[in-house]
Amino acid sequence: MFICDEWKSTKGGLSTFNRCFAENVAKYCSHIDVSCYVQQSDENDRENAKKKSVTLLTAVKLPGNRNQMDWLKCLPKELPNPDVVITHGRKFGPIAPFIMQKASSTCCWVQVVHVFCQDIGKYKARSSKGEDPIEDNENKHQDELELCEAADAVVTVGTKLWEKYSKCLPETTVRVITPGIVEDYPLYEPRQERLRLSDGDGVFDVLMVGRTQREDLRLKGYDVIAKAVSLLGRKVHLTLVGSERNQQKEVEKWFLTKTSIYKKQLTVCRYGDREILIRKFKSSDLFVLPSREDAFGMAALEALSSGIPILVSESSGIADVLRKVENGASFIVSSNDPADWARRIRQVSIQEPRDRYDAARRLRENYIENYPWKQACQEVANLLEEVTKSKGSDIKEKPCSHSVNPGRSTQRVPLKRKAMNISDELDDRSPTN
Repeated sequence: MFICDEWKSTKGGLSTFNRCFAENVAKYCSHIDVSCYVQQSDENDRENAKKKSVTLLTAVKLPGNRNQMDWLKCLPKELPNPDVVITHGRKFGPIAPFIMQKASSTCCWVQVVHVFCQDIGKYKARSSKGEDPIEDNENKHQDELELCEAADAVVTVGTKLWEKYSKCLPETTVRVITPGIVEDYPLYEPRQERLRLSDGDGVFDVLMVGRTQREDLRLKGYDVIAKAVSLLGRKVHLTLVGSERNQQKEVEKWFLTKTSIYKKQLTVCRYGDREILIRKFKSSDLFVLPSREDAFGMAALEALSSGIPILVSESSGIADVLRKVENGASFIVSSNDPADWARRIRQVSIQEPRDRYDAARRLRENYIENYPWKQACQEVANLLEEVTKSKGSDIKEKPCSHSVNPGRSTQRVPLKRKAMNISDELDDRSPTN
């Protein structure tokens, strides 16, 4: 049972990752029953999850309590005794102890970590409450470690986090999952007239996606890109998707005050659903992830999955991943200097559009080869086998009468052996621990 706030991705990368993770475990480990427990859902969410072989469970409102996080602390009546509970970071990790108290003694808890708070505190501004960002993130870091030490297993998103948490948790075996492409984002096939455009024919559109709380703006490197775009002149336009509702003007004011970008070069949009983001990807010429620190960077993976050109900061976790992909290093910018980003953006803009998109497509193909979801899910299945055995549990399997081949025995096969059969043909391309 995965625990998250939503099935769709209206709140950013964590919900996107959770959905992709659950969908692919269901797809490649079909002997495991996969559920996702969320704060709220609608009929479209439930139907979409069902098509992906995931049962979407929705928390019930507690009388007199409007805190939706509290609603998740009660086990769903449809699944009162899960075998494994999977939570994410400080946001959903604290729910697990409540679930574990009510579930059977053999229920296992897998904690997935997405950030390393000590790294991001140094780049954050003071919050509206006046908190010291370094001290605040040190406290958050300690909370993350406590959750990891209490869990039965710890998984990091990407190798960058794995290296850090392996050192911080010397008594804990830390595993890693590198997500495959986000299949919800179809490969973009640009029209022929767009491929015929060349430098000088129009405005070159650069896209950023990410949260826009004031304390995060510098952390995300938005000032770096705005200054870079201003250096390139008015034929380069920057769009930022990620503003909270009714906050676009405030975010725009920050850009105009803190950077030299022209008002006509900037558009600030609120964060929307997947369909809106797909349209933004298709209408952009280049996606950039300029973060001064980013544990992974799901927005960049979404753009890569769409097959549009990208540039990512060397300080992002996805940069560590791309270095292991053929030609992946050529999409990394190894500087926070606006002049260097301007130079790299200019290099992309003067490429023939067909060459730009061909390079983006090859990167997508190479990424799939290096980091297939099938392999990642095999490793997850093996991990679940280990943690459930250690607690004397046994993963529930789906009724198999509908999928048993004629003449084959219906005898139950141990999970680990089944998991190993999922992708025996795959090479060991990504790190496991």
